Amino acid sequence: MESANEKMGNSLSSELSNTHSTLITYDSCAHHTESGWEFPVSGHLLGKKISRMRERFLNRLLLRFAQVDLTDQDSPEFALVQRRIQPFIRKAKKKVPIGVRLGGSYHKIASPTRRGGRFKTTVNLSSQAVSAFLEYDTHSQPYLPIRGVADLEQTVTIPSRCYLVDPVGISVVTDIDDTIKDSQVLDRRQLLRNSFAKPYEPVKGMKEVFEAWQQKAVKFHYVSASPWQIYNELHPFLDHTGFPGGSFHLRQFTLKGQVIRKLIRRRYQKKRNQIESLLQRFPRRQFVLIGDSGEHDSDIYGSLARQYGEQVRKIWIRSLAGNPLDLTRSLEAFRDVPKTTWRIFHEASELSL
Repeated sequence: MESANEKMGNSLSSELSNTHSTLITYDSCAHHTESGWEFPVSGHLLGKKISRMRERFLNRLLLRFAQVDLTDQDSPEFALVQRRIQPFIRKAKKKVPIGVRLGGSYHKIASPTRRGGRFKTTVNLSSQAVSAFLEYDTHSQPYLPIRGVADLEQTVTIPSRCYLVDPVGISVVTDIDDTIKDSQVLDRRQLLRNSFAKPYEPVKGMKEVFEAWQQKAVKFHYVSASPWQIYNELHPFLDHTGFPGGSFHLRQFTLKGQVIRKLIRRRYQKKRNQIESLLQRFPRRQFVLIGDSGEHDSDIYGSLARQYGEQVRKIWIRSLAGNPLDLTRSLEAFRDVPKTTWRIFHEASELSL
């Protein structure tokens, strides 16, 4: 059944519908196969109903733990918080049949939505079918538009793009928090404030470097241990700031149980798995891995460089004042990795491919 409403366009809307269910798909990347292209598709289906228990929990968390002032309901900060918590507090739609329109073709997903309203599939298309519906973003990157279709009477669709990534070339895998977006992950209270109550701010100079690299046909993959619920805010921020389009790889998360650490803890094994999947899907591409010294990026990247040394072209770790990558940490993280492969940087201008 077709959606009653659709949110289409070049920029993702951060607003979820207050009167309809919302079907979200995420920007991804397609790889070449013997018969054409394979497109991974994933997303979530959220209902219009709100879990008041989750809403109270998040508001108390932000008020008490993060010290966010929520007393003035007319303030911009209050409005921002209420908008950003929506994906966390909306009740998911489970066991709903889902289809997807990819370019000019429709494909039924074999399994209905799962826990958290999640759905996932892959679609294979011939090169001829792809070329007939190919579009280009503002940075001239080719993609096919993706739009989910839910078997519900009233559903708003937030579409996405699947970028075509050639078998050979350079890919940049970049962390998000404190690498390209100022988040202050090491300070949990400030992290929550920046995530829910403050306008996002880019790390100075990173956008300009990425734009210059994009002119050299570099592809981008945004990988983070942050939960998928921030995608609706993160995607427009990167888009409006001027970062090149690319695939997004966020962690799966369901807010069940009122445990603070569940919201702010970082799942780094899953982050490693996401990057490893990209390396395996594109075995002939060269990868530049960019992260920061805040927590475990150096350990993840070092481990991947030891296993996929021929593919890992370079590793860049942004040094954070609160937790710089000292000699002991760096030698352990990058043991058996050539010194010419990894570098620590302080300013974006130091980066190179």
